[in-house]
Amino acid sequence: MSTPLTASAYALYMSAKGKKETPAQLRSLFATTATPLYYSPAVKVLDTVAQQGGGLWNVARAIASTSRVWPDRLNLNDTEFFNSTRKLTVTNVGPSPQTIHVGHMPAGTVYTRGAGEWNDGGNLIPQNKDQATVTATPSQFTVAPGQSKTVTVTFKAPKSNQETMPLFSGYITFKSNEHSDNLNVPYLGVAAKMSELPVISKNAEDSLPAIVDPTSQGPVKGSATYNLRTEDQQPIFQYALQAGSALATVDLVYANLTTATSFRRDSAQSSHLNNSAVDVPAGAIVGNLDTEAWIPRSYDQPMTVDITEKMYDDRGGSKTIQDGEYRVLLRVLKLRGNPNDPKDFESFLSNKFVVKRK
Repeated sequence: MSTPLTASAYALYMSAKGKKETPAQLRSLFATTATPLYYSPAVKVLDTVAQQGGGLWNVARAIASTSRVWPDRLNLNDTEFFNSTRKLTVTNVGPSPQTIHVGHMPAGTVYTRGAGEWNDGGNLIPQNKDQATVTATPSQFTVAPGQSKTVTVTFKAPKSNQETMPLFSGYITFKSNEHSDNLNVPYLGVAAKMSELPVISKNAEDSLPAIVDPTSQGPVKGSATYNLRTEDQQPIFQYALQAGSALATVDLVYANLTTATSFRRDSAQSSHLNNSAVDVPAGAIVGNLDTEAWIPRSYDQPMTVDITEKMYDDRGGSKTIQDGEYRVLLRVLKLRGNPNDPKDFESFLSNKFVVKRK
């Protein structure tokens, strides 16, 4: 819902019911009384919760509702940290007892990655497969005015698939004998281990990550020499991410560093890929070229770092890059990774290049 429509809906509700609810309570009420919609008139599949949330707001139902449910959404997490058992509390704020049936309405699953592809799975059209199954205890109950009832909901996730990373979702439904008090609680989960999703894009077509020549704009093969004084003598380091990351660092290291890598492209050494980076030996890092936080995954354009005469120490102070032989070390924190644990980073070590001013 857009901001103007949301503000208008809240205004209509408060004009009818007063200003008793907090903004959080209003958001919860409108989300749980909304109507989930199909993906399109041509695709009769409930759209993913990731796209529509609770669904289309129904102001009249929100005003008429005499029941509340909390929490108003369930984040089930991924396969590794799956929250299979959750509790939902329904409160009757009306004048009459309500008999409520608990049900399940699965939404369409979307596949966030194409099998064998490093990026997305295409148009992300939801499909009625790879959905969760749900049991609720109790599945029916009566709640008196002013009273609450807690329901235990147990989820069984669809089979994990690292290749396509299914995003499954749906709604826990509460159908009251009073139609205006029907509620839906959206849920969302991932049928894969997010921590095992590769982060650095190893795109052979673009030859990334790579040091790019400032003149030809193509990847440098082997070793090249630059003086760093002018733009045409300042190489560029480019990389792309196939998943977002909370932290990425690009450091200048001495050319003799060969161990701190999980992925390396070098004309003198075959590429190899491990699950994580190892710690960087003490004194190996000369200085920092770039640090980025909360980076989204790459689409059309790679991340670009110009290698000028300046680099930075761990306090942010600038230093001049001296003549010598260097490599670029890229380290990217994996999803759910601990920034204090070197094993939670993917890394790339570039081929060497030479800085020479005379």
